[in-house]
Amino acid sequence: MREIVGFTPPDPSISESVWTRLVIEVAQTLGWRANHQRPAQTTSGRWMTATAGNTGFPDLCLAHAEYGAVFAELKSANGRLGPEQFAWRDVLLAGGQRWHLWKPADFAEVVAVLSGKSA
Repeated sequence: MREIVGFTPPDPSISESVWTRLVIEVAQTLGWRANHQRPAQTTSGRWMTATAGNTGFPDLCLAHAEYGAVFAELKSANGRLGPEQFAWRDVLLAGGQRWHLWKPADFAEVVAVLSGKSA
């Protein structure tokens, strides 16, 4: 297993967008493919994520040739799951997929999972 060099636990108060960038950086450093659907501002000024189908899909879909796939919902320290996010969690777990809710305080778990040291 590889150790992550140069990454230190983040400040627990970082924003969700900064947290997302950090998790993607760690994942890619460890050889994961990462997908995140970023929101965009519409012409009316609203921020939305383009979605077809059910809303609430996890923030990250990660894939690794050795470690498989991981779905991760990322939240800031005080962030909470919404009803559609709970629905995705439930169906993914029921189908045998790996799903995680990660907040900045969970950095050690993120590193362990992405290093193949934890489910």
